[in-house]
Amino acid sequence: LLSKQAFSLRDEGMEYGVFEYSLPMRVHLVHPSIGSVQGGTMVEVHGSGYAAGQTACLFGMSGAGAVRAEVASSSLLSCMAPAAAEGDVAVEVTANGGVDVTQDGRVFRYVADGVTERVEPSFGPEAGGTVVTVVGHGFVSSRHVVCRVGSSGMVQGTWRTSSMVTCVMPAHRPGNTTLEMHNTPSDRDKRAGVKYLYRLMLDSS
Repeated sequence: LLSKQAFSLRDEGMEYGVFEYSLPMRVHLVHPSIGSVQGGTMVEVHGSGYAAGQTACLFGMSGAGAVRAEVASSSLLSCMAPAAAEGDVAVEVTANGGVDVTQDGRVFRYVADGVTERVEPSFGPEAGGTVVTVVGHGFVSSRHVVCRVGSSGMVQGTWRTSSMVTCVMPAHRPGNTTLEMHNTPSDRDKRAGVKYLYRLMLDSS
């Protein structure tokens, strides 16, 4: 992979094939660097030498981890992490089906999701603002932990220990909802969660 140049092989007027040189690609940074074992995390890959066409990302060096890349510029592309076992893999890129692959070793971490057992306190005002402690196990230390409120709402969580995360509850209409902690925002396993009650705020005037 040297420079952007194409040439064809010809013999007595017959063209046998076209070979294209490309600029060398590099991977400098992947963001986020953590995602669910279920896959589905959209990962930005920052580097150099990217060109639209056959560019793909490799999550680990097995062919099963190759996914199509969307090239935004010569220094930025994105690709969706496939499902994989828990653990660290290197994210590399290729532009020719894996014949030439970067060897930069930027790590993406696959994590299983934690299990939510209870929330303390289990109620708060409809205006939100209550700091709750989510208790369970399997919580991964990272800045990507979130609390899912109901079926779709998410708020940033703060990791405390492998069994404790805190979240600030958002505003919500009065009534029962559910709360569940996730190690990554991309986790798509929407379990039942634990109950949380938003209480109606009465006007004291």
